Amino acid sequence: MPKYARPLVLCCSLLAVTAAAPGASQTAPSQTAQASAHDRLFQLFKESDEASLKRNPLQALFRGDLRYADRLGDLFSDQHYQGEKAAAEHDLTSLQAIARDQLNAPDQLAYDVFEFQTKDTLRGLQPDLLQLTEALPMNHFFGLHTQYPTIASGQGGAPFNTLADYENSLKRNRDFAANVGEAITQWRKGEAEGVVDTKLTVRNMIEQLDNQLKLKPEDSPYWGPIKNFPGSISIENRSRLTNEYRDSIANTIYPALTRMRDFLQNEYLGHARDGVGLMYMKGGDALYRYEVQSTTTTTMSPEEIHQLGLREVDRITKEFDKVRKEVGFKDDLHQFFDYMRTSPKFQPKSRDQLEHDFERIKKAVDAKVPQYFSLVPKTPLVIRPYPAYREKFEAGGSYEQGTPDGKRPGRVVVKRARERVRAWQASGTPPRSAPVTWQLR
Repeated sequence: MPKYARPLVLCCSLLAVTAAAPGASQTAPSQTAQASAHDRLFQLFKESDEASLKRNPLQALFRGDLRYADRLGDLFSDQHYQGEKAAAEHDLTSLQAIARDQLNAPDQLAYDVFEFQTKDTLRGLQPDLLQLTEALPMNHFFGLHTQYPTIASGQGGAPFNTLADYENSLKRNRDFAANVGEAITQWRKGEAEGVVDTKLTVRNMIEQLDNQLKLKPEDSPYWGPIKNFPGSISIENRSRLTNEYRDSIANTIYPALTRMRDFLQNEYLGHARDGVGLMYMKGGDALYRYEVQSTTTTTMSPEEIHQLGLREVDRITKEFDKVRKEVGFKDDLHQFFDYMRTSPKFQPKSRDQLEHDFERIKKAVDAKVPQYFSLVPKTPLVIRPYPAYREKFEAGGSYEQGTPDGKRPGRVVVKRARERVRAWQASGTPPRSAPVTWQLR
């Protein structure tokens, strides 16, 4: 999720708590003043959220709000970032015009969260940091080139229930191509300024793009909606849409993916950096410190957090060693870890078994949830594997939110088998564990 979207998402969650909070008038100096300040605050939240949805149609689409579903929006251009900056400045000025001391305690909390996140957004959009973040528009974890195929496939946030849904997707395809062009522009600008991504990241993106481009249009995720027409689409429209989707994939999407792949392969890779940490990137230290403060909402330095992490690793390692002794494992802790990672007894026999196990655990959890929570979401939860073109470079699992009305379920997306398991099955030899290199991005 883009950083500028975080304040609104968290604030909307907070507002639900605020609106239902008991004893709302206990700290207010007067009922009339409280109502006025409260109403102004919540009107600001409403207006800010609505303006953000217009600027960022993908936010609306993932909420199930289809008013702007014919657009992806402008995600990477200089105009986009300036629009986000102007919106945040407007929100902060409007917020500061509301007397915080006239709000009750829950509303003050909402006020403070909104203020912190708006200021945090503005800090990230200042020239010194924006120069760094806009130069890195995509990577192999968070990239429109891997997220958009899911959106367009009929298995993501975009619905394909009506003729309008299908035609909106064709319009979004054009926006996708335009955004790829803007991303290349930003990469080139960063390249000229000495701000570049890692060779590791670039090679991974090239492989992701190659994995898509080797598919025929009819085998690509973009063809998914054509394979699953709803009954409401007439025979005539099915024929027309089939031709239009084939043309859009072949002449809009694939050329955009090819331009991106060729740029990364032939131009950018040669200038990418070798070191994978931000410490190896121009301005990386400042960006790292900003990300730490933004993510933790504390004033702790990276060094302080690192020391805290080392203390926690030491504490947890001692707990692991207790388990090693309890189960009677004779060798040292590192060998215990290797045993847990590589022993065939702990590996799934097949992808089907892994998926079955996830479903079994989900059912057990579903049965327990009402025992611990009085309010259960309407939105169901489904578990599904990553598409093949994404799986290699994804984390072990991730979550995609559903819609509040429950029409689109929340999705836990998982790897059907880890790369290390595949390597073991292919070679017949369990691999030894490898060190993990962490990179804050």
